[in-house]
Amino acid sequence: MRLTGPIRLALALACGSAAAVEVHPAWEAGLGGLKGELGNFKSWAGGPGAGLCLLVDFGGGHLLRPRVGEWVFIRRQQMGDPYAYTKITHTAAMTSLGVDYQYLPDGNVNEGFYVVAGGGVTRTHLNLDLPVPLSDTYALFHVTGTSTKPSYDLGAGYQFNSEMGMEFRYETGTWIGPPDLTGVQTYRLNMIKAVATFRF
Repeated sequence: MRLTGPIRLALALACGSAAAVEVHPAWEAGLGGLKGELGNFKSWAGGPGAGLCLLVDFGGGHLLRPRVGEWVFIRRQQMGDPYAYTKITHTAAMTSLGVDYQYLPDGNVNEGFYVVAGGGVTRTHLNLDLPVPLSDTYALFHVTGTSTKPSYDLGAGYQFNSEMGMEFRYETGTWIGPPDLTGVQTYRLNMIKAVATFRF
């Protein structure tokens, strides 16, 4: 009986078959954009990121990819009246830990198009400058907070050879802000990332 790719992967995981499994360490670096539901992150903010991962190759174009990464997004803006042209800065530092499933339809892990999907947890630390207008002036509040919540990603890429590839990912998660008069606030964060991947 011929086993399909997903069944083969499931059997390999269940039986712990290491004979046909190959592991390749890799790293990635790139640029991304962040858009959220609070402050100036309601507009896109850009920033760099990098990460490390392991490519666990089960054959047939099926891979699992445990990963860890760090991204920093910064948005600066100069306010007009009534904020006396104050310069404000929003910063988001995001550390993620997760696992992706990667599939190459051609079955060749060293060349070709692939899709990827996965999930994990992301620790997000935000620093926000929030100007608030008063009667004839303004007040500048500095808000900071850190939360760790589930995150999910979906993407596609192309493996040029056994060492280098290019990938585009969409990721989504949430940030739990400090409580205010209405209680604890939850904000959604959306990210688009373009990364170059390199295998050792």
